[in-house]
Amino acid sequence: MLEKQEFIAKMQDLANIMGYTLDVSTEINERRATLKNGIEEVVIYGSSGWAKAGQLNIFGDYPRTKDGRLAHSAAASINVSEKKTAEQISKDIARRFLPEYRATLQKAIEQIQDIDDREAKARADIDRMIAEIPGAYCQDPYSSRHGTATRSHVYVRGSYGNKIEIARNSGGLHGLTLQDLTTDQVIQIMNSIKK
Repeated sequence: MLEKQEFIAKMQDLANIMGYTLDVSTEINERRATLKNGIEEVVIYGSSGWAKAGQLNIFGDYPRTKDGRLAHSAAASINVSEKKTAEQISKDIARRFLPEYRATLQKAIEQIQDIDDREAKARADIDRMIAEIPGAYCQDPYSSRHGTATRSHVYVRGSYGNKIEIARNSGGLHGLTLQDLTTDQVIQIMNSIKK
C-alpha cells in the first residue's frame, strides 16, 4: 500500500502528465484522488475495497440530474498496479479506461437530459392543470417521503369526496391535489387519466 505522501506525489505527477486538475483526500485508511478535465472526473482509490492489495482502482464519476440522481447504467473501471509509474498509469488510463468512460459518460449525459426534459414537462403539465382547475395546488416533488417512483405515468393516489390526489412520475414524483371539485369534474379528471 502506498503511504500517504507517496500516493499524493504519484497523483500530482499523474495529473500533470494528463493535464487534469487534482483533488486528493487522504483520510484515515483511505487514499482517494479525483482528476478533473471539464465534465470528465476520473476517481482513483488506493487501499480500498474496490481493488486488490497493491492495486489502484480507477473509475469514472458521472454528472447527476437536477435533483442529484445518477443516471448511468454502467460505469467504466480498471485496476492498475500501484507500483507503476505515473507515466505508465496515464497510458493505462488513456488506453484501457478513457474510451469506455467517455462512451458511458456520453450516454449518462443523454439520459440526464432525457430525465430533466421529462421532469420539466411533468412540472409544466401540473402547472397548467393548477392554473385551469380551481382549488388545485402542487406538492413539492422532492418533499415526498418516498422520493422517486420508477416510471413515467399518472395515477390517482386517492379520491375523497370532492378532493382528488393525483401523482405524476417521470423519474421524480410530482403530486397534485385537487379539492372543492364537483362530481362531474372528478369524473372528467378520472376519465382523462384512464386514457
